[in-house]
Amino acid sequence: MALRIELTPRASSDVADITYRGAMEFGMAVAIDYRTSFESHIERMAAFPKSGHSVPELGQEIRRTVFRSHVIYYKADLDRLLILRVLHGSQLPQLHL
Repeated sequence: MALRIELTPRASSDVADITYRGAMEFGMAVAIDYRTSFESHIERMAAFPKSGHSVPELGQEIRRTVFRSHVIYYKADLDRLLILRVLHGSQLPQLHL
């Protein structure tokens, strides 16, 4: 059974920024495709929350998974997948989590 998906306010802002920048740089169709694929990726994560790599140096129970050029940082408990941040692969998570 898939977990309920929640995004922190910062993660929601990350996703909005990614969508906006994608639309400005590559066009709306590309941005919509990226967002749709991102949402599908998140749904798969909710079904398989332990599939991401553990990142204990960032905090207890924090995991990460790569989606194209972004890295999704999250925590999972019994009924919820909490997306903490969605950062570009070039960003250092220690500075943004």
